[in-house]
Amino acid sequence: MRYLSRIIKSAKVSLGKDMDLDNTVVVKTEEIVVKKSQEIQEAKQKNESESGISKIKSQEEIEAMYIEEARKKSELFFNTEMQRAYDEGIENAKIEANNIIENANYEVDRIISEAMQIKENISLDYKNTMESMEKDIVDLVLEISKKVIEKEIEKPDFILGLVEDALDKATSKKDTILKVSEEDYQFIIQNKEKLLLNIEGFGDVEILKEASLEKGSCLVETKFGIIDGSIKTRMQQIEQEVYKILNR
Repeated sequence: MRYLSRIIKSAKVSLGKDMDLDNTVVVKTEEIVVKKSQEIQEAKQKNESESGISKIKSQEEIEAMYIEEARKKSELFFNTEMQRAYDEGIENAKIEANNIIENANYEVDRIISEAMQIKENISLDYKNTMESMEKDIVDLVLEISKKVIEKEIEKPDFILGLVEDALDKATSKKDTILKVSEEDYQFIIQNKEKLLLNIEGFGDVEILKEASLEKGSCLVETKFGIIDGSIKTRMQQIEQEVYKILNR
C-alpha cells in the first residue's frame, strides 16, 4: 500500500507547455486509496469472525476488488480534473489572446494617429517655409532689379526710353509739358527731335527742369492729368503687384 502511495505521489500530468496538473488530483487519489484500504481491513476482520468463511471470496480477491475499484474512481477523478484544467487553460488562453488583440489594435490606432499628426505638422511647416522662402526670393529679385536699373539709368538711351514711354501714354498730344530731373534735362533737350520722331501725334512738347525729380524720373502733364514715368514709381508698382500675388 505504501508503494502504491509513492507511485501516486510521483504522478505528473503535463498540459500544453509544462503546465502541471494541480496537486488536488494526487491528494484526492491518496484519500480514495486510503479509504478503500481501511474498508478492506474492516472486511477482513468481519470475514474472520463470521462462519462459512469458505463462501466468501478470499482475502486476496477482496483486496484486489477494492484496489481495482479505487483505481477506477481515482482514474475517473483524475480524468475529470485534467479536463477541467484543460478547459480552464483554453478559456484563459482565449481571454489572454483577446486582450493581446485589443491592445494591439489600440497600439495600431495610436501609431496611425501620431503618423497623421506628424504628416499634418510637416505639411504645415513646409507650407510656412515655402511662403517665407517665396517672400525672401521676391525681395532678393526686386533688390537685384533695383541695382541693375540704377546702373542702366546711367546709360543715355535708358532715360530716352522712359520719357518716350511716358509721352506715348498721354491721350492728349497738345499743350503737353515734360518735366525731367536737372541731371537729365540737358540730354533730353539735345535729343528732343529724335524723341518726338518716335512718338506719333506730337508736334511739339515743352520740356522743363524739376528739382524734386531724381535722375531717371519724368512727369508728363496734359489737360487730362499727370503721367508719372519715373523708374522709382514703376518699381513700386511692380513690388505692389508681386506682393499682392503672394498674399492671395
